[in-house]
Amino acid sequence: MTPTSAPSLTPPPTPTPTQTGAPSATATPNGEALVGDLNEDGATDVVDIQLSVNVVLGVETSSDIVARADLNRDGEVNILDIQALVNIILGV
Repeated sequence: MTPTSAPSLTPPPTPTPTQTGAPSATATPNGEALVGDLNEDGATDVVDIQLSVNVVLGVETSSDIVARADLNRDGEVNILDIQALVNIILGV
């Protein structure tokens, strides 16, 4: 009898959207960048939370996304940035 290995509990990396041209911040109707819109799809939502978590875990390494994920601008992406993103989505 051959022992079997347990399945990995580590989630697979999420695909990173491919950008064309120079990166730019998503603009709101008044022309300002949308804070927390890490994937620049025009919405701050659960997909942005997933990207932020992936940055913390080291799965997402795109320099543009990492820079946008540092919401409190302290030079590192951590749970405080994820908390800030959740608060943005909840409107608190």
